[in-house]
Amino acid sequence: MLQIIRAEDDIHRSRISGTSQPFVAADHSTDGKHHLLLAASGSVATIKIPNILSALAKYPNLSICVILTEAARQFLQGQSAEQPHVDTLYRQANFSWTMRMITYSRVYQVDLPGSEMARQSENSKNAVFGHRANSKENDGTPAKVSAARPNTPHDFENCEEHPSSKAPDQDRCRETNHQVQHERHSPCLKEPKVVSENQIKACSLTMSATCLASSLLTSSSESLTGAREYILQTGEEGFEKVHQKLVKKIDAGIEKNKEFFNRVSNAVEILDAPMADEKIETTVLRNGKRTVQVVEIGKRIVDFKKNIEKEEDKLANYWNQYEQLQLEFEEFGVQVFGARALKVDEDKYDEEGYRHEVNLLETEYHTQMEGIMEELRDIGEEAIKKTRASEKEIDAVAGKERSRLLLAFME
Repeated sequence: MLQIIRAEDDIHRSRISGTSQPFVAADHSTDGKHHLLLAASGSVATIKIPNILSALAKYPNLSICVILTEAARQFLQGQSAEQPHVDTLYRQANFSWTMRMITYSRVYQVDLPGSEMARQSENSKNAVFGHRANSKENDGTPAKVSAARPNTPHDFENCEEHPSSKAPDQDRCRETNHQVQHERHSPCLKEPKVVSENQIKACSLTMSATCLASSLLTSSSESLTGAREYILQTGEEGFEKVHQKLVKKIDAGIEKNKEFFNRVSNAVEILDAPMADEKIETTVLRNGKRTVQVVEIGKRIVDFKKNIEKEEDKLANYWNQYEQLQLEFEEFGVQVFGARALKVDEDKYDEEGYRHEVNLLETEYHTQMEGIMEELRDIGEEAIKKTRASEKEIDAVAGKERSRLLLAFME
């Protein structure tokens, strides 16, 4: 249920939780902000509040205050899992939480300065900007916006209910509802004969608030409709483009797969064909000349198998020769070095080897050689002495003969 609270002196005016005074527009007329007071008393109104806040989020100088009844609070708690309206409310800018009000049918109230409301009523599609009142401190610049958000999603559960927020009696509620409905159809009351300045100001503010609320709701519905149409059109065009690109990619992939399948099929046919009857042309060297010949693969394979058998026979013969050489080497080794030195079975060979005998013979040979060399040295020294003595004697005899021959020639 959506209604506007008009009179500031209404006894059923919703009070902010934790305070003893109701929200009065006159107290906030000089703070430079536009104040929007929203109150929800049921599930339908509670669901509409996030849409209203989303439409008003672009106005930075708008201070929004939301008041929820106990039924609305329970609805938000029950729907927070499937339809998280509470999180939607918390994400709104310029949003101030005020929880709990008396069980009351009125839903929201707008209190704005009269000068600004006149300008807003002329053009409802323009952005809402509030200015501070002209004074020494303020020069009419746009006021900053302060958003007070709760720390946790369920801070409103800790709010205490004020004693004055009790439900009124039924007679008073009926009278007040009738008065409000009458005031909704006639914004400016003519019943009082004496009208005070505050009442005139409240009436003008209420009328301006009505215009602003209706214009905001109209603009929000139009903007939502336009946004919905734009999203649908843009989404459909984007989907068509993506679908066409995807179809092209799929077609290109199918063509590539077909080409690959054809290549593989041809290769399989070639590999499955029998190779024995195939013929190849090769170039070979014969007598230093290159000759071209055609060879049948089947015959070439048979010849190759025969060559392999011949080579296997040769290899077996070579292994037999190698084993025989190993046996001969073992026998000669045992004869020379002995079975223990070669680390073979000693019971297989009775001979101990003659390596030790060879060493003894070698020692004896060296001893004999040393004796012979000493004898040769002695004989050599005596022969040298005799040779030198004979040389001296020969020189003396030769000198005598030379002198004799000279005397004979002189005579």
